[in-house]
Amino acid sequence: MAADDELGPLGGIKIGGGRASDRPPIVAEYSRPRHRRSGGWFSKLVLAAILIAAGGFFLAPWFALQAVRSAAESRDSQALDDLVDYNAVRAGLSAQMSGAPAPAPIDPWQHPLQAMRQALQASPMVSAPRVESYLTPDALNAELNGRAPGQPVSAHPWPNLRYWGFDRCRLAVVDPADPRRETLLTFQRRGWYTWKLSQIRLAGS
Repeated sequence: MAADDELGPLGGIKIGGGRASDRPPIVAEYSRPRHRRSGGWFSKLVLAAILIAAGGFFLAPWFALQAVRSAAESRDSQALDDLVDYNAVRAGLSAQMSGAPAPAPIDPWQHPLQAMRQALQASPMVSAPRVESYLTPDALNAELNGRAPGQPVSAHPWPNLRYWGFDRCRLAVVDPADPRRETLLTFQRRGWYTWKLSQIRLAGS
């Protein structure tokens, strides 16, 4: 039998049960840091970008109206040339003054030849003094705010949506001095976010 000093003071038995050599080593377990998935954030950013782009596309005609108003108010002829399809507007105004129905603007993206023919047919109206008097910056500023040409503009009424399509949008502006008078403004899309004023339907006509 082995001596006590060979077995230790307790005969090799560790308090708590079992020999010290028989017990498995204790290994400290460390939890690995958890990383959040970046895919969820990326999807949200993509969705937000799509919603912003769609909202900008839908609201582009409203922005175009504000741009035309600003250009007319400041008498910026260069900006008005970029924002107004003068040939189409002339054709519509001439038809209203003659009592004939105004021709609908033709989309040059879908029907370029027909749009060119319509523009050429409207070109003789350029010299009509009565029509031109409605196309000066001051007259446009009045019409875009629901007023008749020559009347002062003291307010910029919020436009009401009458029609919205992929290529055409129609907004109504009520005369602040007379709610019964309503001017219809038609904008036509010329690019993804570019719209031009193509028709003015004067109040009472």
